[in-house]
Amino acid sequence: MTPRRPLAPLLAAAFLSLLQASVAVAAVRAEHESAVRADRAEGR
Repeated sequence: MTPRRPLAPLLAAAFLSLLQASVAVAAVRAEHESAVRADRAEGR
C-alpha cells in the first residue's frame, strides 16, 4: 500500500523550513538584545 503522493518528504521539508525560520528569528532577537544592551551601556 504505497500512497500516490507520499507526504513524508513534504512534511520533512516543511519541518526543516519552520526550524530554519525559528533559528533565524532567534538570531535576530539575540542580535537586537545585544544592540539594546550596548546602547544602554553607552547611556543612550
